[in-house]
Amino acid sequence: MKNFNEPYVKEKEGKIFVDYNLANYEIVNYKIVNNIYQCQANVISEQRQSGCEISDDTSYIAPEKIQLMAQYKLPFKELFELYCLILDNEPQFTLTPDYRLELIVYRNPLVKEAYDKLGREEVRRMNHHQSNIKRKLIEISYKSNDYKIVELINATFSHQTAIPAKKVKEELQKIYNQLGMENRKAKATDLEN
Repeated sequence: MKNFNEPYVKEKEGKIFVDYNLANYEIVNYKIVNNIYQCQANVISEQRQSGCEISDDTSYIAPEKIQLMAQYKLPFKELFELYCLILDNEPQFTLTPDYRLELIVYRNPLVKEAYDKLGREEVRRMNHHQSNIKRKLIEISYKSNDYKIVELINATFSHQTAIPAKKVKEELQKIYNQLGMENRKAKATDLEN
């Protein structure tokens, strides 16, 4: 009995007996892994037997707003608020991702990133202004300050256009302040570095 290693067969007072609870537990685990969760039809059947309500996505007709979204470019604010509304009404458990959310993210990936990283209240506080949202996302990223400065400069200044040195210094100082580098004084020559 020293080398005997079966979890549901036990030895007590010189007698061997089967722990039926542990044996049944192993049987249930086997059925779950190899039978119930083997295909989607089995999962749906088990959920219906448990009293869950299962909907059929094949008969679903998208609301007019979603259909329009697929055809026309919608403003960021409308996409973001629709994204929030869908998430508020999303079921607790689903086997497939909501195609409406995927469509919104396809149309404008900034919607999901802003929702996930900033939250709906912060985006609303920023009046859904995309450039401010992008700047905030750069600011809170885990990149080094030097890399953040480069990204913020690219987002702030137009390319291939002459910009007065005074404006460069002002905008660069705003970037330094935004990143918490108030002690650093901006110079127009900083862009050369």
